[in-house]
Amino acid sequence: MTTEVRRWAGHPQETSPPASVGRWRRAPGLVLLGEARDVGVSEPRHLVRRGDGQVLQVSELVALVLRELSQTRTPEAVADAVTHRIGRRLGVEGLEHLLSRRLRPLGLVVDSGAAPGPHAVPRADPLLSLRLRGTLLPAAAVARVSRVLAPLFLPPVVLAALATLVVLDVALLLRGNPLAALDQVLATPALVLALVAVLTAGAVVHELGHAAACRYSGGRPGRVGVGIYLVFPAFFTDVTDSYRLSRSGRIRTDLGGLYFNVLVVVALAAVYLQTGHGLALLAVLLTHLQMLQQLVPIIRLDGYWVLSDVAGVPDLFARLGPVLRSLPPWRPTHPLVAELRPASRRVVVAWVVVVVPLLVAATGWLVASTPAMLARTWAAAAIHADRLVTALATADVVGVAVALLSLALL
Repeated sequence: MTTEVRRWAGHPQETSPPASVGRWRRAPGLVLLGEARDVGVSEPRHLVRRGDGQVLQVSELVALVLRELSQTRTPEAVADAVTHRIGRRLGVEGLEHLLSRRLRPLGLVVDSGAAPGPHAVPRADPLLSLRLRGTLLPAAAVARVSRVLAPLFLPPVVLAALATLVVLDVALLLRGNPLAALDQVLATPALVLALVAVLTAGAVVHELGHAAACRYSGGRPGRVGVGIYLVFPAFFTDVTDSYRLSRSGRIRTDLGGLYFNVLVVVALAAVYLQTGHGLALLAVLLTHLQMLQQLVPIIRLDGYWVLSDVAGVPDLFARLGPVLRSLPPWRPTHPLVAELRPASRRVVVAWVVVVVPLLVAATGWLVASTPAMLARTWAAAAIHADRLVTALATADVVGVAVALLSLALL
């Protein structure tokens, strides 16, 4: 399973006393990325990237203040410049309140006159997100690889790949024997390991597809890594920079992984048609299933990000509670719902209405099924433990590897 990483910070309250406006400056490493394109809210939004890589979506007023802020300018000059640009009056007191109470807690500005010391800034902690993330490929390596792979997204190449996929899938339907392939692989422990290796490599290629699509669209992909999603390991690609792209660029980035899965399927199908080996056919079928799984927009997989970018809303789960509170006709519309454009609001509300019952049903099924699943898992673990002992006694290296892999998967 794979997912994308996109990070957004919250908006906590600050209780420290205000400082002099003239001492404020932009936080080190802060980059103004410009106006966000194709967003789902009615008011303009701008993007800024903090020095730690966190991207935030801010109002036009905040973006203008950050742009005009300078230690060499008086508070009156900064306020007047913002007033002239935005078309409504911003006083010095309002500017000071904005800097000390809103922008400093978010790590966007610092007070150069304050005593140095650690100041914790919020980091995104979205619902149902990856945990325990580690780096598989650093950003520098991903940048080089994505630059080489980006031409694969040229329209003629994409059309040729999709046409080839259709032709080969039809050929596999006519000539393939999935049951025989399954028997062949399961009968040989080494082939089980090889299948896991092929699927793992395909998952890494999927992530490189996200990175290459981001690069082709004009963004800068970050690292490729692995983490824990819900309860299982998952690969991810940091494509936070895609937020400054157009809607088409973001959707291309979302679908880039599935497109690279298409390329993997084409290669595996060609191998099967040439060799008739069941391992290649089984890998093709499982990759197709993974691609279908990725399109389900219930949790943070590719389909979720596609729907999010179609609606122009960075985090659909952040709107889940506000939408539920706004559904009863006697309740006022929550501000996070009211700010959405009509088309985006319809998409978000429809998503919430569908997803919440599904998540509740899935949770209920999981709770009810847990005792039986634990019992079967324990029984299966005992079987694989016995096989591990036998493999160790006979010095069967492949058997040991398969038994350990089975226990790890359980």
